[in-house]
Amino acid sequence: MTTIDEARLALIDAVNALDARRQKTSNPQEIQAIDDATPEINIRVDVLHQAGPLQAAAAVSDAVGELLKVINAARPDPLAGAMSDLRSAIGKLSQGPDSAASATDAAATSTSAGTPAATATAAPVGGFTPIDSQDFGQLRQEYQSFFDAATPRAEFSGDIAFCVNRLRRGQSRYQSVASDLGIPWQFIGIIHGLEGSFDFTTHLHNGDPLTARTVHVPAGRPAAGDPPFTWEQSAKDALLLHGFGGQDDWSLPRMLFRWERFNGFGYRPLSIPSPYLWCFSNLYSKGKFVADGQFDPNFVSRQCGAAVMLKAIGL
Repeated sequence: MTTIDEARLALIDAVNALDARRQKTSNPQEIQAIDDATPEINIRVDVLHQAGPLQAAAAVSDAVGELLKVINAARPDPLAGAMSDLRSAIGKLSQGPDSAASATDAAATSTSAGTPAATATAAPVGGFTPIDSQDFGQLRQEYQSFFDAATPRAEFSGDIAFCVNRLRRGQSRYQSVASDLGIPWQFIGIIHGLEGSFDFTTHLHNGDPLTARTVHVPAGRPAAGDPPFTWEQSAKDALLLHGFGGQDDWSLPRMLFRWERFNGFGYRPLSIPSPYLWCFSNLYSKGKFVADGQFDPNFVSRQCGAAVMLKAIGL
């Protein structure tokens, strides 16, 4: 096992290996993969400067994923030269930081002793207890008040910056769909981040690959046309399927309501601000549905909330 500092150094080694490979390869697919991966890994290096255990584990996992994309795009000589160094860096990172790995394992397996997982609750943060309602008229003011009070937590600044960077990079594609459907591009981009990790090779519906119709719920989408689908085709189908197209009210409270309804109102009866909206802010600390109907009061979400992204990028 490695420490967080050692993981950061391994990431730096990986970036150096990517730079070396970039100078040697003439494979355009590999060059593009390196150009995409390098800034993402540099963001993770910054995160590890001030990361806590859970954030370090997430950063390492993300970095390994980026590096493996380069490996997959490489010509069939991956053990030569710089690629050998790159695989060595992946090997170091895959072990994970000691404290990050142990904290992640603890979070993934923890339950409230003697309490059914689906009914246990975590304490609300700073008095921000959501109303147990699904009626927009009752929730409108709450959304505005929570948004005004939400501040990003410093330990997640690198993660939030990463999300903003990805939103900006995809802005033109989000806008091309937004203009056709009358939806703010930020709303589409943030769903893409939450549901598809900003991956333009997957369906917005559920993250299934665009090379076929969706397999997971909702299955068989898009119903019209033939695969492979473009991301734009699939995104329009998903947004229309959920009734987002042609809506007039795209005020801040209405956007937050639609995101929460999209993910589910299950956190409200538990008196917890939904991490889907508020994770990485002062309003959320812990508690997450780790599977359908299975709530873990001690599990900490590691996904930046929609409201936090929106506040960081601006409406």
